Amino acid sequence: VYPGINLVYYGNQGRLEYDFQLAPGTSPRVIAMGFEGARGVEVRSTGELSVRMTKREVTVHKPLAYQLVRGVRRMVPARFESRGTAVVGFAVGPYDSSVPLIIDPVLTYSTYLGGSGVDQGKSVAVDASGNVYVAGATTSSDFPTTVGVVQDSLKGGNDVFVTKLDPNGGALVYSTYVGGSGDEQATHIAIDSAGNSYVTGVTSSTDFPTTPGAFQSSLGGSNDAFVVKLDLTGTALTYSTYLGGSGLDVGNSIAVNSSGNVYLVGQT
Repeated sequence: VYPGINLVYYGNQGRLEYDFQLAPGTSPRVIAMGFEGARGVEVRSTGELSVRMTKREVTVHKPLAYQLVRGVRRMVPARFESRGTAVVGFAVGPYDSSVPLIIDPVLTYSTYLGGSGVDQGKSVAVDASGNVYVAGATTSSDFPTTVGVVQDSLKGGNDVFVTKLDPNGGALVYSTYVGGSGDEQATHIAIDSAGNSYVTGVTSSTDFPTTPGAFQSSLGGSNDAFVVKLDLTGTALTYSTYLGGSGLDVGNSIAVNSSGNVYLVGQT
């Protein structure tokens, strides 16, 4: 579309996206995008672009720019820049001009998630409605939780957290701790068609929360795997069980089929 700049369109999770691919030594300032029929274009404080049409408003998401340096993605600061009534370009921060630059104007959302301690996201799943489920481990006593969830306070050195974000990433649908007085870490999360979440990982707690009739209700060794099923509201454990023997056991990955059977792999 310009000397040294390619424009690539592709489908990503049901959306049409596009990338500007800049060859080394090419300036991003030559790129200008016009919006036919627009009555005005405004760069919002959030970084999104608001395009006012006759009967509606169109939002173009904040641009994301990066370079691949020896196989590692390095982010580059980028934002929209007004060039007139209905024309915009890109303002890009410092980057290595000897390496190709990618400008991707789609970033649906980006957010921190955590408290004052150490928080680690280990696994992410997305349901058919676009809700995002995150599982990991936290040492934060003030990790953000929601009302009525399974566990609203930290019980050990490390507890599991399970958080469900709405499709816009702007609100917690639910967020809960899961753990006992020892240490826990979630390693993987899966979601079924009804929105129930299934989490596995490792625990050293003798009082990890289990449910009546669980396959294994007590810790078998120094560390056991666990399998937890949370209902779609995060307010109840449908079931929770240890899984392990007298040694060290870890659940590394979990999957669920259409009948609700759970498949677990790990190490022992």
